[in-house]
Amino acid sequence: MSSYDWIHLCEVFMWLCNLCGICCKTDHNYERIPDETETKLDAEKRIRSRVRVQVYNCEDNMKKFVEDLLKQVNTKLDVLYITHASDISHTLPLLVICVNASRLVADAKNAVREISAPMSAVLLVFYHSESHALPSQPSDIHLVGDKFSSFYGIYHIACVTGKGVYPHDMNTLSISKVKQYIEQYNNY
Repeated sequence: MSSYDWIHLCEVFMWLCNLCGICCKTDHNYERIPDETETKLDAEKRIRSRVRVQVYNCEDNMKKFVEDLLKQVNTKLDVLYITHASDISHTLPLLVICVNASRLVADAKNAVREISAPMSAVLLVFYHSESHALPSQPSDIHLVGDKFSSFYGIYHIACVTGKGVYPHDMNTLSISKVKQYIEQYNNY
């Protein structure tokens, strides 16, 4: 490929990049080159407009439900799936996934057993059931003790295969609270 072809390819890429509004002009180190009209404050706001969120203890079969939930949060998110507790950053929001398979307390203890400082984390308890089969009491009544009381919040999400995270009062409330939790990190 000649240098002319390479330059032309770069110009086409930058034109397409500017069209989508997601990407930005970059130099060869992939750092943003600010427009002449962009102030330092504008650049900081743009950088802060996306929030990185960590999702821990999420099996592959649950990723669809987590992504469905995060779409409803309606915030620009970069999702980091964390598989090892040692990789958790305490400066980013953390969603710990718990699937209520049989016994809530045992499932929740298993989901959080390796987390050392959960006070800045949210425990999301997923119920894979239709609305008529959901528990009548919130999970946090049963999840007591130091390990669970130190979480920022314990929220409940109902989902089913085919429908994903479906419209339900419990989901609406939980999505609202997860959104509030994540948005507080957008203000740093």
